Amino acid sequence: MRSLILMTTHLVLTLALTFAGLFMVDSANAQEEEPAVVGRPDQGAYIYVGTGFSIVSEQDTDIPLNIQGAPPSTVRGPDQDIQYEDGPVAEFALGYRWSRHFRSELNTSYRQHNVKDLPDSGHDGDIHAIAAMANVFFDYPVGSGGGEYEVPMAVPYVGVGLGVLWTKPRSEIDFPRELRIRGESVEFAWNVLLGVEIPITYNLGIEVGYRYLEARDHRWTLQDGGSAVNFVDGSYLAHEGRFGFRYGF
Repeated sequence: MRSLILMTTHLVLTLALTFAGLFMVDSANAQEEEPAVVGRPDQGAYIYVGTGFSIVSEQDTDIPLNIQGAPPSTVRGPDQDIQYEDGPVAEFALGYRWSRHFRSELNTSYRQHNVKDLPDSGHDGDIHAIAAMANVFFDYPVGSGGGEYEVPMAVPYVGVGLGVLWTKPRSEIDFPRELRIRGESVEFAWNVLLGVEIPITYNLGIEVGYRYLEARDHRWTLQDGGSAVNFVDGSYLAHEGRFGFRYGF
Protein backbone atom coordinates (compact mmCIF):
# COMPACT_ATOMS: atom_id res chain seq x y z
CA MET A 1 0.00 0.00 0.00
CA ARG A 2 2.81 2.34 0.94
CA SER A 3 4.55 1.62 -2.37
CA LEU A 4 1.36 2.41 -4.32
CA ILE A 5 1.02 5.76 -2.54
CA LEU A 6 4.63 6.64 -3.28
CA MET A 7 4.24 5.70 -6.96
CA THR A 8 1.04 7.73 -7.26
CA THR A 9 2.62 10.74 -5.59
CA HIS A 10 5.63 10.50 -7.89
CA LEU A 11 3.39 10.30 -10.97
CA VAL A 12 1.34 13.34 -9.89
CA LEU A 13 4.46 15.38 -9.21
CA THR A 14 5.97 14.34 -12.56
CA LEU A 15 2.81 15.32 -14.47
CA ALA A 16 2.55 18.62 -12.57
CA LEU A 17 6.15 19.53 -13.32
CA THR A 18 5.71 18.52 -16.97
CA PHE A 19 2.62 20.70 -17.44
CA ALA A 20 4.29 23.58 -15.60
CA GLY A 21 7.28 23.34 -17.91
CA LEU A 22 5.06 23.25 -21.01
CA PHE A 23 3.12 26.27 -19.76
CA MET A 24 6.31 28.27 -19.19
CA VAL A 25 7.65 27.39 -22.66
CA ASP A 26 4.32 28.29 -24.29
CA SER A 27 4.20 31.60 -22.44
CA ALA A 28 7.73 32.44 -23.55
CA ASN A 29 6.89 31.61 -27.17
CA ALA A 30 3.75 33.71 -26.99
CA GLN A 31 5.72 36.66 -25.71
CA GLU A 32 8.20 36.31 -28.57
CA GLU A 33 5.51 36.01 -31.23
CA GLU A 34 3.12 38.65 -29.82
CA PRO A 35 4.96 41.40 -27.92
CA ALA A 36 3.06 43.37 -25.33
CA VAL A 37 1.14 46.36 -26.68
CA VAL A 38 2.07 49.66 -25.06
CA GLY A 39 -0.01 52.74 -25.80
CA ARG A 40 1.20 56.34 -26.20
CA PRO A 41 1.13 58.08 -22.82
CA ASP A 42 -1.89 60.25 -22.17
CA GLN A 43 0.26 62.72 -20.24
CA GLY A 44 3.74 64.11 -20.68
CA ALA A 45 5.87 66.94 -22.03
CA TYR A 46 6.78 67.44 -25.69
CA ILE A 47 8.76 69.75 -27.93
CA TYR A 48 7.95 70.96 -31.44
CA VAL A 49 10.40 72.26 -34.03
CA GLY A 50 9.07 73.44 -37.35
CA THR A 51 9.25 75.63 -40.41
CA GLY A 52 6.76 76.91 -42.97
CA PHE A 53 5.71 79.95 -44.97
CA SER A 54 3.74 83.09 -44.21
CA ILE A 55 1.39 84.85 -46.65
CA VAL A 56 0.52 88.43 -45.70
CA SER A 57 -0.14 90.17 -49.06
CA GLU A 58 -1.56 93.69 -48.43
CA GLN A 59 -1.39 95.06 -44.91
CA ASP A 60 -3.61 97.89 -43.71
CA THR A 61 -1.05 100.63 -43.05
CA ASP A 62 -1.69 104.31 -42.20
CA ILE A 63 1.11 106.52 -43.53
CA PRO A 64 0.36 110.24 -42.92
CA LEU A 65 2.17 111.93 -45.80
CA ASN A 66 1.04 115.49 -45.12
CA ILE A 67 4.52 116.51 -44.03
CA GLN A 68 6.16 119.85 -44.77
CA GLY A 69 7.52 120.01 -48.31
CA ALA A 70 5.34 117.26 -49.78
CA PRO A 71 3.30 118.40 -52.84
CA PRO A 72 -0.50 118.10 -52.44
CA SER A 73 -0.62 115.43 -55.17
CA THR A 74 1.38 113.09 -52.95
CA VAL A 75 -0.84 113.50 -49.91
CA ARG A 76 -2.88 110.32 -50.20
CA GLY A 77 -4.50 110.31 -46.77
CA PRO A 78 -4.23 107.56 -44.13
CA ASP A 79 -4.70 104.38 -46.18
CA GLN A 80 -1.48 103.28 -47.84
CA ASP A 81 -1.63 99.50 -47.99
CA ILE A 82 1.87 98.04 -48.18
CA GLN A 83 2.16 94.76 -50.07
CA TYR A 84 4.68 92.24 -48.75
CA GLU A 85 6.16 89.14 -50.32
CA ASP A 86 5.57 85.72 -48.81
CA GLY A 87 8.20 84.84 -46.23
CA PRO A 88 9.68 81.89 -44.35
CA VAL A 89 8.70 80.88 -40.83
CA ALA A 90 10.73 79.17 -38.11
CA GLU A 91 9.17 78.11 -34.81
CA PHE A 92 9.74 76.24 -31.57
CA ALA A 93 7.27 75.11 -28.91
CA LEU A 94 7.42 73.47 -25.49
CA GLY A 95 4.18 71.81 -24.45
CA TYR A 96 2.45 69.36 -22.14
CA ARG A 97 -0.21 66.76 -22.91
CA TRP A 98 -2.81 66.71 -20.13
CA SER A 99 -4.95 63.88 -21.49
CA ARG A 100 -5.61 61.90 -24.66
CA HIS A 101 -7.45 64.87 -26.18
CA PHE A 102 -6.08 68.02 -24.55
CA ARG A 103 -2.65 69.67 -24.52
CA SER A 104 -1.19 73.16 -24.17
CA GLU A 105 2.05 74.79 -25.25
CA LEU A 106 4.18 77.92 -25.30
CA ASN A 107 5.12 78.72 -28.88
CA THR A 108 7.52 81.24 -30.38
CA SER A 109 7.83 81.83 -34.12
CA TYR A 110 9.77 84.14 -36.42
CA ARG A 111 8.98 85.36 -39.95
CA GLN A 112 10.39 87.97 -42.34
CA HIS A 113 8.86 89.66 -45.41
CA ASN A 114 10.31 91.90 -48.10
CA VAL A 115 8.29 94.89 -49.27
CA LYS A 116 6.67 94.07 -52.62
CA ASP A 117 4.69 97.19 -53.55
CA LEU A 118 3.51 100.55 -52.26
CA PRO A 119 1.09 102.48 -54.51
CA ASP A 120 2.48 105.58 -56.25
CA SER A 121 5.85 105.36 -54.60
CA GLY A 122 9.29 103.92 -54.89
CA HIS A 123 9.89 101.40 -52.13
CA ASP A 124 12.42 99.11 -50.54
CA GLY A 125 12.79 97.26 -47.24
CA ASP A 126 11.33 94.50 -45.13
CA ILE A 127 9.57 93.69 -41.88
CA HIS A 128 10.51 91.21 -39.16
CA ALA A 129 7.96 89.70 -36.78
CA ILE A 130 8.25 87.40 -33.75
CA ALA A 131 5.16 85.92 -32.07
CA ALA A 132 5.06 84.52 -28.53
CA MET A 133 1.83 82.59 -27.97
CA ALA A 134 0.16 80.43 -25.32
CA ASN A 135 -1.91 77.82 -27.19
CA VAL A 136 -4.41 75.14 -26.17
CA PHE A 137 -5.32 72.20 -28.44
CA PHE A 138 -7.97 69.55 -28.85
CA ASP A 139 -6.64 66.33 -30.42
CA TYR A 140 -8.73 63.54 -31.92
CA PRO A 141 -6.69 60.34 -32.51
CA VAL A 142 -7.93 58.25 -35.44
CA GLY A 143 -7.22 54.57 -36.19
CA SER A 144 -4.36 52.41 -34.99
CA GLY A 145 -1.01 51.84 -36.62
CA GLY A 146 -0.53 48.48 -34.88
CA GLY A 147 2.94 47.08 -34.28
CA GLU A 148 4.80 46.84 -31.01
CA TYR A 149 3.36 50.14 -29.79
CA GLU A 150 -0.28 51.12 -30.06
CA VAL A 151 -0.12 54.47 -31.87
CA PRO A 152 -2.89 56.17 -33.86
CA MET A 153 -2.64 56.44 -37.63
CA ALA A 154 -3.35 60.17 -37.50
CA VAL A 155 -4.20 62.84 -34.93
CA PRO A 156 -6.22 65.78 -36.33
CA TYR A 157 -6.15 68.83 -34.06
CA VAL A 158 -7.55 72.32 -33.64
CA GLY A 159 -6.13 75.01 -31.38
CA VAL A 160 -6.43 78.64 -30.32
CA GLY A 161 -4.01 80.94 -28.56
CA LEU A 162 -3.28 84.41 -27.22
CA GLY A 163 -0.02 86.28 -26.92
CA VAL A 164 2.02 89.15 -28.34
CA LEU A 165 3.60 90.00 -31.69
CA TRP A 166 6.82 92.03 -31.96
CA THR A 167 7.37 93.79 -35.30
CA LYS A 168 10.32 95.75 -36.69
CA PRO A 169 10.00 97.37 -40.15
CA ARG A 170 12.95 98.79 -42.07
CA SER A 171 11.43 100.38 -45.15
CA GLU A 172 12.28 103.26 -47.47
CA ILE A 173 9.55 105.07 -49.41
CA ASP A 174 9.65 108.02 -51.82
CA PHE A 175 6.91 110.67 -51.29
CA PRO A 176 8.47 112.61 -53.13
CA ARG A 177 11.76 112.42 -51.30
CA GLU A 178 13.05 109.47 -49.36
CA LEU A 179 11.29 108.75 -46.07
CA ARG A 180 11.94 105.84 -43.75
CA ILE A 181 9.75 103.64 -41.58
CA ARG A 182 11.61 102.58 -38.46
CA GLY A 183 10.97 101.49 -34.90
CA GLU A 184 9.63 98.48 -33.01
CA SER A 185 6.19 97.62 -31.70
CA VAL A 186 4.78 94.90 -29.43
CA GLU A 187 1.03 94.37 -29.52
CA PHE A 188 -1.63 91.86 -28.47
CA ALA A 189 -2.00 88.93 -30.91
CA TRP A 190 -4.20 85.88 -31.35
CA ASN A 191 -4.06 82.83 -33.59
CA VAL A 192 -6.10 79.84 -34.71
CA LEU A 193 -4.43 76.57 -35.68
CA LEU A 194 -5.57 73.34 -37.30
CA GLY A 195 -3.80 70.40 -38.83
CA VAL A 196 -2.86 66.77 -38.36
CA GLU A 197 -0.04 64.85 -36.72
CA ILE A 198 1.18 61.65 -38.40
CA PRO A 199 2.92 59.46 -35.78
CA ILE A 200 6.18 57.88 -36.97
CA THR A 201 7.21 56.10 -33.79
CA TYR A 202 6.05 55.79 -30.21
CA ASN A 203 7.11 59.36 -29.34
CA LEU A 204 7.86 61.08 -32.67
CA GLY A 205 5.43 62.49 -35.19
CA ILE A 206 5.28 64.72 -38.28
CA GLU A 207 2.92 67.68 -38.04
CA VAL A 208 1.35 69.49 -41.01
CA GLY A 209 -0.99 72.40 -40.39
CA TYR A 210 -2.32 75.91 -40.91
CA ARG A 211 -2.28 79.01 -38.72
CA TYR A 212 -4.08 82.33 -38.93
CA LEU A 213 -2.21 85.02 -36.98
CA GLU A 214 -3.50 88.54 -36.32
CA ALA A 215 -2.16 91.57 -34.46
CA ARG A 216 -3.41 95.13 -34.90
CA ASP A 217 -2.53 98.64 -33.69
CA HIS A 218 1.20 98.50 -34.32
CA ARG A 219 2.86 101.93 -34.33
CA TRP A 220 6.22 102.76 -35.89
CA THR A 221 8.10 106.00 -36.66
CA LEU A 222 8.12 107.86 -39.97
CA GLN A 223 11.51 109.50 -40.40
CA ASP A 224 12.74 112.23 -42.73
CA GLY A 225 16.51 111.92 -42.70
CA GLY A 226 17.38 111.32 -39.07
CA SER A 227 14.34 113.11 -37.65
CA ALA A 228 10.98 111.63 -36.74
CA VAL A 229 8.19 113.53 -38.53
CA ASN A 230 5.18 111.39 -37.70
CA PHE A 231 3.92 107.91 -36.81
CA VAL A 232 2.93 104.97 -39.02
CA ASP A 233 0.12 102.70 -37.82
CA GLY A 234 -0.23 99.20 -39.18
CA SER A 235 -1.60 95.68 -38.75
CA TYR A 236 -0.18 92.22 -39.28
CA LEU A 237 -2.56 89.53 -40.61
CA ALA A 238 -1.00 86.31 -41.87
CA HIS A 239 -2.08 82.95 -43.30
CA GLU A 240 0.66 80.43 -42.60
CA GLY A 241 1.49 76.87 -43.60
CA ARG A 242 3.30 74.80 -40.96
CA PHE A 243 5.50 71.68 -41.14
CA GLY A 244 7.51 70.22 -38.30
CA PHE A 245 8.32 67.43 -35.88
CA ARG A 246 6.82 66.81 -32.45
CA TYR A 247 8.73 64.69 -29.92
CA GLY A 248 7.09 63.47 -26.71
CA PHE A 249 8.90 62.48 -23.52
